[in-house]
Amino acid sequence: MASTLSALALGLSASILSFLSPQTPLLPMTNTSINNTALSHFETTLQPLLSPTAQICHQNAPCFTRASSRWSPWHAPSFGVVVAVATPGDVAETVKAARGAGLGFLAIGGGHGATRSLGKMRGGVGVWMGGRVVRVGGGVLSGALMRFLAGRGLEGVTGVCECTSAIAPLLGGGHGWLQGRYGLMADNLLSAEVVIANGSVVTVSGREHEDLFWALRGAGQNFGVVVRWDYRVFEMEGKGEGWSWEEWGFGALVLHLSILSQTPTFPTHLTTALHSLSPLHPPQTGHGDLPAYSDFSGLMTMSGPFCTKNISATQRMPASLQRLNATALLAAAEMLANLPKELQNSALLIEAFSLEAVQAIPSASTAYPDRQGNYLLSPFITHPPHDANFEEIGEVAGRRIQDILFEGDGKGEGERRMYVNYAHGYETLEEVYGEGWRVERLRGLKRRWDPEGAFGFYVPIA
Repeated sequence: MASTLSALALGLSASILSFLSPQTPLLPMTNTSINNTALSHFETTLQPLLSPTAQICHQNAPCFTRASSRWSPWHAPSFGVVVAVATPGDVAETVKAARGAGLGFLAIGGGHGATRSLGKMRGGVGVWMGGRVVRVGGGVLSGALMRFLAGRGLEGVTGVCECTSAIAPLLGGGHGWLQGRYGLMADNLLSAEVVIANGSVVTVSGREHEDLFWALRGAGQNFGVVVRWDYRVFEMEGKGEGWSWEEWGFGALVLHLSILSQTPTFPTHLTTALHSLSPLHPPQTGHGDLPAYSDFSGLMTMSGPFCTKNISATQRMPASLQRLNATALLAAAEMLANLPKELQNSALLIEAFSLEAVQAIPSASTAYPDRQGNYLLSPFITHPPHDANFEEIGEVAGRRIQDILFEGDGKGEGERRMYVNYAHGYETLEEVYGEGWRVERLRGLKRRWDPEGAFGFYVPIA
């Protein structure tokens, strides 16, 4: 493990923080304009404390533009100035200076977050971190981490989309292709250095500040900025040389989903005997891309549509389900097909990752609340940005689709779970953070670690 972590020390680092105009209290922050006096005080205080390679960027500067670009402009935060920082110390000094000037702040990684509370940030200050740090830097993008690991014969659970922050999905649990083998991203976090609300840096792990370590893995956006993290990775089996598959042909396609309602991963004692059976045909080998997988994975690359920023506004309404209901899926598809032409690029995202390792971990061990959810479905409602009429039409349609999916799964009010990383902004705390005991524990930790609600712009715990 030591050699693995030292290899990660060569990785990239880039993280974004954002700062708001003065507010007391920090929430809510609607209709906020830039307070030039506070920003001037902030810059004057911070400048001599920054490392030599850090930089304060004003509007129209390239670093400002890169930091403020968003995947979806829907309720996007706005910034008045950006600070490009190079070290975790820069992050800590920036947080201290912001608090001293009465400025709130928000951590941002790849600019992929899209939830209504982000829109409360108006006319603020942004801080962008870049440089090299030990182990994995707080703002490394998922694609960079995947390529770094693969180039060294390693693998781990990472976000599916290349352009998301590597750490941000983990803070909400973190689904990924390899979670069936290794667990959620949150399950593989070993330790982290976190800048907390008072500007100090604390190390959290299973032995240090265990309560904050628990909260970080499922509700972490509420507690601090992760500037460094130690992450469990694994030797790549087969060195990623290929996949095995069988091609089948049928005369007709029948929509029948009952088999999918069974346990996604069958117990080993029921399947071991099958491995002893001889193959019906001699195996054939060959190399090539799986067309469907290649087409899909291309959507998630840095140049793919899922990584294109500021093109259209996107609203998400996640639904965690135990089973897929064919009638509900057809009804959802019909609603999408009947949306106005301005919303015709909307889609229904269906994620069905393997769950064996995820569900083998005790549910109470992390703040992530939904280890029993078998499927994650989310309408992605896209519409022209900054258009209140289409925004309302999209929200009504997306919420209705979400209701249809939950109703098809037999889930009523009070039984629903919604993935916090896709949260829209109207959800209850129990819907995104889980049972009452979880919410109360998180509230208690919030009072201890962030009593003034400084980290309160991404699905805030109140």
